[in-house]
Amino acid sequence: YPGRGVFMRCAPNAGHHDIFLLALPNKGPGLNHVAFTVRDIHEVFGGGLHMSRRGWKTQLGPGRHPISSAFFWYFENPCGGLIEYNADEDHLTPAWQERSFEPGPTVFAEWAIDGGIDGNTRRQPNVQASGKFLTDKK
Repeated sequence: YPGRGVFMRCAPNAGHHDIFLLALPNKGPGLNHVAFTVRDIHEVFGGGLHMSRRGWKTQLGPGRHPISSAFFWYFENPCGGLIEYNADEDHLTPAWQERSFEPGPTVFAEWAIDGGIDGNTRRQPNVQASGKFLTDKK
Protein backbone atom coordinates (compact mmCIF):
# COMPACT_ATOMS: atom_id res chain seq x y z
CA TYR A 1 0.00 0.00 0.00
CA PRO A 2 2.36 2.73 -1.25
CA GLY A 3 2.47 5.73 1.08
CA ARG A 4 -0.30 4.27 3.26
CA GLY A 5 0.67 0.98 4.84
CA VAL A 6 3.44 -1.44 5.60
CA PHE A 7 3.47 -5.15 6.43
CA MET A 8 6.07 -6.05 9.09
CA ARG A 9 7.33 -9.39 10.35
CA CYS A 10 9.30 -10.35 13.45
CA ALA A 11 11.79 -12.66 11.71
CA PRO A 12 13.54 -12.17 8.35
CA ASN A 13 12.76 -15.71 7.12
CA ALA A 14 9.17 -16.11 8.19
CA GLY A 15 5.57 -15.74 7.12
CA HIS A 16 4.19 -12.78 5.22
CA HIS A 17 3.61 -10.49 8.23
CA ASP A 18 2.93 -10.25 11.96
CA ILE A 19 1.87 -6.59 12.11
CA PHE A 20 0.23 -4.29 9.57
CA LEU A 21 0.50 -0.52 10.02
CA LEU A 22 -1.88 1.59 7.95
CA ALA A 23 -2.74 5.26 7.56
CA LEU A 24 -6.48 5.72 7.08
CA PRO A 25 -7.84 8.94 5.54
CA ASN A 26 -9.95 9.95 8.57
CA LYS A 27 -7.81 8.41 11.33
CA GLY A 28 -4.17 8.93 10.38
CA PRO A 29 -1.39 6.36 10.79
CA GLY A 30 -1.65 3.54 13.30
CA LEU A 31 -1.97 -0.15 13.97
CA ASN A 32 -4.32 -1.94 11.61
CA HIS A 33 -3.85 -5.46 12.95
CA VAL A 34 -1.68 -8.03 14.67
CA ALA A 35 -1.59 -11.42 12.91
CA PHE A 36 -1.44 -14.77 14.67
CA THR A 37 -0.48 -17.70 12.47
CA VAL A 38 -2.17 -21.01 13.27
CA ARG A 39 -1.51 -24.47 11.83
CA ASP A 40 -4.13 -24.77 9.08
CA ILE A 41 -7.53 -23.70 7.77
CA HIS A 42 -9.22 -25.93 10.37
CA GLU A 43 -7.61 -23.91 13.17
CA VAL A 44 -8.64 -20.63 11.49
CA PHE A 45 -12.27 -21.82 11.41
CA GLY A 46 -12.14 -23.53 14.82
CA GLY A 47 -10.49 -20.52 16.46
CA GLY A 48 -12.84 -18.13 14.68
CA LEU A 49 -15.92 -20.01 15.82
CA HIS A 50 -14.56 -20.17 19.38
CA MET A 51 -13.80 -16.42 19.42
CA SER A 52 -17.31 -15.71 18.08
CA ARG A 53 -18.93 -17.86 20.77
CA ARG A 54 -16.87 -15.99 23.39
CA GLY A 55 -18.32 -12.67 22.21
CA TRP A 56 -15.52 -11.34 19.98
CA LYS A 57 -16.99 -9.37 17.07
CA THR A 58 -15.92 -10.43 13.58
CA GLN A 59 -14.70 -7.59 11.40
CA LEU A 60 -14.33 -9.81 8.32
CA GLY A 61 -13.86 -13.48 7.69
CA PRO A 62 -13.27 -16.16 7.15
CA GLY A 63 -11.67 -15.47 3.79
CA ARG A 64 -8.52 -15.76 1.70
CA HIS A 65 -5.89 -13.12 0.85
CA PRO A 66 -4.54 -13.17 -2.71
CA ILE A 67 -1.27 -11.39 -1.76
CA SER A 68 -0.09 -13.71 1.04
CA SER A 69 -2.28 -16.70 0.04
CA ALA A 70 -3.38 -16.93 3.69
CA PHE A 71 -6.78 -18.01 4.96
CA PHE A 72 -7.90 -15.37 7.49
CA TRP A 73 -10.46 -14.30 10.08
CA TYR A 74 -10.37 -10.77 11.58
CA PHE A 75 -11.77 -9.74 14.96
CA GLU A 76 -12.18 -6.34 16.55
CA ASN A 77 -9.60 -5.91 19.30
CA PRO A 78 -10.77 -4.18 22.51
CA CYS A 79 -7.26 -2.65 22.77
CA GLY A 80 -7.57 -1.08 19.30
CA GLY A 81 -6.91 -2.34 15.81
CA LEU A 82 -7.78 -5.85 14.75
CA ILE A 83 -6.67 -9.40 15.53
CA GLU A 84 -6.10 -11.72 12.56
CA TYR A 85 -6.02 -15.51 12.70
CA ASN A 86 -4.31 -16.81 9.56
CA ALA A 87 -2.90 -20.00 8.08
CA ASP A 88 -1.22 -21.23 4.90
CA GLU A 89 0.52 -17.92 4.23
CA ASP A 90 3.47 -17.58 1.87
CA HIS A 91 6.83 -18.18 3.55
CA LEU A 92 9.37 -15.45 2.77
CA THR A 93 13.01 -16.29 2.09
CA PRO A 94 16.07 -14.09 1.40
CA ALA A 95 15.20 -14.30 -2.32
CA TRP A 96 11.83 -12.59 -1.74
CA GLN A 97 11.40 -9.26 -3.54
CA GLU A 98 9.26 -6.41 -2.23
CA ARG A 99 6.23 -5.42 -4.31
CA SER A 100 3.71 -2.58 -4.06
CA PHE A 101 -0.05 -3.01 -4.40
CA GLU A 102 -2.73 -0.39 -4.89
CA PRO A 103 -5.48 -0.84 -2.28
CA GLY A 104 -8.72 -2.41 -3.39
CA PRO A 105 -11.18 -5.15 -2.47
CA THR A 106 -9.71 -7.73 -4.88
CA VAL A 107 -6.19 -7.08 -3.58
CA PHE A 108 -7.34 -7.56 0.02
CA ALA A 109 -9.56 -10.63 -0.30
CA GLU A 110 -9.99 -13.27 -2.98
CA TRP A 111 -13.14 -14.28 -1.07
CA ALA A 112 -14.51 -13.40 2.37
CA ILE A 113 -17.63 -13.56 4.50
CA ASP A 114 -18.76 -10.18 5.84
CA GLY A 115 -19.75 -10.46 9.50
CA GLY A 116 -18.36 -13.95 10.06
CA ILE A 117 -20.13 -17.22 10.67
CA ASP A 118 -21.20 -19.13 13.73
CA GLY A 119 -21.64 -22.83 14.48
CA ASN A 120 -25.17 -22.76 13.05
CA THR A 121 -24.53 -20.76 9.87
CA ARG A 122 -25.35 -22.41 6.57
CA ARG A 123 -26.15 -19.42 4.38
CA GLN A 124 -25.51 -15.74 4.69
CA PRO A 125 -28.49 -13.82 6.07
CA ASN A 126 -30.84 -12.22 3.54
CA VAL A 127 -29.31 -14.10 0.59
CA GLN A 128 -31.68 -16.18 -1.48
CA ALA A 129 -30.20 -19.52 -2.53
CA SER A 130 -31.80 -22.09 -4.79
CA GLY A 131 -29.48 -24.96 -3.82
CA LYS A 132 -30.11 -27.50 -1.07
CA PHE A 133 -27.82 -29.00 1.52
CA LEU A 134 -27.41 -32.75 1.87
CA THR A 135 -28.86 -32.41 5.38
CA ASP A 136 -32.05 -30.66 4.21
CA LYS A 137 -35.19 -32.75 4.76
CA LYS A 138 -36.82 -33.99 1.56
